[in-house]
Amino acid sequence: MLEETIKIPIERIPILIGKEGSTRKEIEQTAKVKLDIDSKTGTVNIEVTQGDAVQLEQALSIVHAIARGFNPGKAMLLASDEYYFETMNLKDIVGKSEKAREAIKSRVIGKNGKMREQIEHNTHCFVSVYGHTISIIGKLTEIDLAREAIERIMNGANLVTVQKFLNKRSKQTQEIDF
Repeated sequence: MLEETIKIPIERIPILIGKEGSTRKEIEQTAKVKLDIDSKTGTVNIEVTQGDAVQLEQALSIVHAIARGFNPGKAMLLASDEYYFETMNLKDIVGKSEKAREAIKSRVIGKNGKMREQIEHNTHCFVSVYGHTISIIGKLTEIDLAREAIERIMNGANLVTVQKFLNKRSKQTQEIDF
């Protein structure tokens, strides 16, 4: 039997369960797993009911995405083989400084969410800034572009310069697509 246990923020449990258990049921049916959720501790046990390690990884990715601030609709994209999930832990990047983490999060979000919006628009990814993490859902090449933009921001690049970089790379990608 394949199973894995993870811990998620308690405030994300209601989102994971969904109205009348709808999100939980959708994850269980889509990934062919059973979710055992402890709403007091935030512990989620994922057990594969049909299939193999692929189903377990799929369910883990969806639960992690919801835990990292994505809404269930965006997290369910991870049920497709085309979409990937990546998380950057700001503690690993800037250390223990809460002030430094907050500064990076503010820069990535931008004034009124404009920078995050630019990243999402130009990369066709979804970005969540939650707790001490920045997470991305998208297709592989698009995640690479979003990560590069976020890393430039974290390294102190001017936001206008990052926007120009995104616009240029987005246009290059569109030209290649045709």
